[in-house]
Amino acid sequence: MYGLLRAAVSSLLPPGLSVSFRIIRDKAETEDILQEVFLSIYQQQERYDPSRGSIRTWILQFAYFKSLLRRRYLRLRHFYNDEELLEARELRGNESADRAQWIGACFG
Repeated sequence: MYGLLRAAVSSLLPPGLSVSFRIIRDKAETEDILQEVFLSIYQQQERYDPSRGSIRTWILQFAYFKSLLRRRYLRLRHFYNDEELLEARELRGNESADRAQWIGACFG
């Protein structure tokens, strides 16, 4: 399992950073989250069940949910200014419109 975990960490670091940065929007915080993610994965590796999904999915879900928790924590402590929050809302709106357009093109 350690060899598999090591390979997963090296191949999933860039996607993990991407997922976390999209949520947090701060490089230092993103790096901290990924350290926590991979430490948690190492400590809980026996909980991984291949029948429930790939190791990639498992790791990226860790990154996603830990990032959401950190964003909530940072927002409560006023880490983000109003301009950053407005920009994030606009980006989410554009991503939703793009996603809806893509889905319509695929299934329409």
